[in-house]
Amino acid sequence: AKSEKLLRDRKGPMWLLCFFFHRHLQYRVPDVEAAAEASGYRREDLEWRAPACAHSPFWYLRVPDEACARAIAEKTVLVRVLIELWGEGNDYDELEKAVAKLAADRKEPFIAPGTTFKILLEGFGKKIPDAEQRDRLNRLSFIDFRGKAQMKSPENFFWLIESAAEVLDVNTPDTVKRPRAVDHVFFGREVARGDRTRISRFDLKQRRFIGPTSMDAEIAALMCNQGLVQKGSFVYDPFVGTGSVLVAAAAAGAVTFGADIDIRIIKHGKKDKRSGEDVDVWTNFSDYGLEAPVGILRFDTHAAPFRRGLEEIFDAIVCDPPYGVRAGGRKSGGRKEVMKPIPDELREDHFPSTAPYLLQECLADLLDTASRLLRVGGRLVYFLPCYAAVYKDEDVPRHPMLELVSNCEQALTNRFCRRLITMRKVRALDSAEAAAAHAATLAMRDTLVDDLDVNVSQTAYRNKRI
Repeated sequence: AKSEKLLRDRKGPMWLLCFFFHRHLQYRVPDVEAAAEASGYRREDLEWRAPACAHSPFWYLRVPDEACARAIAEKTVLVRVLIELWGEGNDYDELEKAVAKLAADRKEPFIAPGTTFKILLEGFGKKIPDAEQRDRLNRLSFIDFRGKAQMKSPENFFWLIESAAEVLDVNTPDTVKRPRAVDHVFFGREVARGDRTRISRFDLKQRRFIGPTSMDAEIAALMCNQGLVQKGSFVYDPFVGTGSVLVAAAAAGAVTFGADIDIRIIKHGKKDKRSGEDVDVWTNFSDYGLEAPVGILRFDTHAAPFRRGLEEIFDAIVCDPPYGVRAGGRKSGGRKEVMKPIPDELREDHFPSTAPYLLQECLADLLDTASRLLRVGGRLVYFLPCYAAVYKDEDVPRHPMLELVSNCEQALTNRFCRRLITMRKVRALDSAEAAAAHAATLAMRDTLVDDLDVNVSQTAYRNKRI
């Protein structure tokens, strides 16, 4: 179609209305920037204008061209739609004036005779009753649509969005109403729409093998986006569990590899209640028709069996380290200083002994692994748990080989949160510097889950004295 060809051929920077899904608020901008980088653009190619209320789902984004916008929408998790904004205002009179000011050549290809279109009416923070929807659409009579309205497969989609005077911030444990000054109305042409089918397809409710700490499909997809995981990437999860992160990576076309200290998850699985079949972490890949991991081995990051001298093999390390709230961390070891060899006849059913694995020790080992096994430019993505009342940005462990890319908070309760940390490897391994960084990470105890009970009691005591 003529207007579709014009859409593909249009070049040059443009400002768009970025309409986000209203969830995981701190993840939204990094999600878009990661999607752009995975598509061959730079973060510097994008420019943001934040709304007056930072929690608003309506942000303004400048992209180099429409091809960039479509690439972002294809990969992102949290963008609902990217809109070429024709006008906005606090009421329909202001909207009409704004649309009238837009250059005619920006509008004409999409409303000319021979085109087909559909207008989508959306209310944010409000419900527009069915009886009032036709009236809303009739208020757009000032736009000279000369094409044909078509409900199925039109060439062009237009969005009419009304935002209520009050919106809800769903990223806090207690939903809080936050006032806006006035209602607002937006109108524009859809440039690209986000795709959430991969979230619904991999919903944990449909998965046969899960555990109490299985990663939500949406969060797993966000983590893989931050890792720039795409077709051909080699992705490692050192705490694989039931495989949620690697499922998301495989869905993006990556080659995957994992490890876990719990041999029961890797080897034994469980019985599916509905079918009675044996299911395990491998079943989660075969059920979806995904390429299985090249390997899932029983070992832990503290005593990984990678051969000496092996470096720079992974494009991304994406994981959720164990941190003792729902499932405490464990590493290889036991009470005995000298471990006896296991007889051959007992190896098949032997469960190796383990010892507690403190979070700061786990993080030190994880950063060491990333500095060694990531290629330069590769990314480490992991969750850092913390106690919100005492958290400081300086508490995020640093490493001389790794550069911090993003740090996004997700509230879990009124007291506890976790932060999605994304780091990029910027230079080859220097063993002496890495050893110093390892020691510094081991010394960090102020905000980690291993000491949360102490932090809670100390903070309560200080508040009582004040």
